[in-house]
Amino acid sequence: MGSFDRKERDKQLRRSDIFNAAEKLFAAKGFNNTSIDEIAKEAQYAVGTIYLYFKGKEELYFELLHEKMKHVVDKIRKELAEIDDPLEKIRKLIRIQLRYFDNNESFFKIFVTERFDLKVVAARDTIHKEMKDVFRSHIEFVAQIIREIMLKRGVKMGDPVRLSFILNGMVRSTVYHWVMEKKHGSIEGGADMIFNLFFYGLMNKNIDKNG
Repeated sequence: MGSFDRKERDKQLRRSDIFNAAEKLFAAKGFNNTSIDEIAKEAQYAVGTIYLYFKGKEELYFELLHEKMKHVVDKIRKELAEIDDPLEKIRKLIRIQLRYFDNNESFFKIFVTERFDLKVVAARDTIHKEMKDVFRSHIEFVAQIIREIMLKRGVKMGDPVRLSFILNGMVRSTVYHWVMEKKHGSIEGGADMIFNLFFYGLMNKNIDKNG
């Protein structure tokens, strides 16, 4: 058992080293301009070692993206568990998502600026299905918070799942605009704008002042 645990720890350590090297290079040079040879050199492993863990650069990128998606989703659930008011949960959720992009800006810019090439690859990868599963789980998680808001406020704003997709789209569109327009400063400042447009627009009144 001890030998197995040690081997598993070594395996996870190598994957972590490769992820760190890949993230650094993808962020600095972009997806298309980064090679497996460069990632291996940065990680201080032989090229063959990279291929023991990943079929190629595309799978490596999407597994890294998958890890980041799981991390931000876990972070959201952990921080929101400490908040009772469902309305404040949504406000906090938006801020966490934008802050996470801020903190990982260079990496996530790749997915925005090179998204068409990456989607072609992702369409045939198993990892893409796993990413979709994480995304669907997150959509349902947010939908449940919206249900709580409607129940607590005694209002019907629409289908919670559809509203969850809309809210997610607003966050993604804000990120896309910020990247493509090469905006400076923190994107987190857009959190209140998204929140106000989403809830005040739905109810056509100040939801904070009407119970």
